[in-house]
Amino acid sequence: MHKNSGLLQEIIQEFGRTKIIPYQKQWDEVQAFSIQFLEQRGDLGIMGGLRPKKYGGLGLNHTQYAMVIEVFAKLDAAVARSVLAHNSLCMGHTLGYGNKTQQQVWP
Repeated sequence: MHKNSGLLQEIIQEFGRTKIIPYQKQWDEVQAFSIQFLEQRGDLGIMGGLRPKKYGGLGLNHTQYAMVIEVFAKLDAAVARSVLAHNSLCMGHTLGYGNKTQQQVWP
C-alpha cells in the first residue's frame, strides 16, 4: 500500500464499501467479525499499519495512521477499534518491549 494519504484514504474507503458496509448488520446481530474479515484486513496490510516495513508492516507515521482510523471510524466504529487494539495493544507492546526475534515473528 502506498503512503500517499489520498490514495490510502481511497483504498480504505473502497474496502469499507465492499467489505464492511454489506456485513454491518450481520456483525451487529452476532456481535462478532468473521475470520475471513479479519484475514481481509490483514491482507490489506492495515493490521500492521504502524509496524515498520523492515518487519513486514506498512510503516505508516502517526498522522497517516490517524487518517486510516478516522476513515474506518466513519464506516464502523467497531472495525476502527479492533484495528486500534491490534496496532497498539498487541503489536505496540511487541515492538516496544520485545526482543528482535519477537518483533520479527509476532506482529
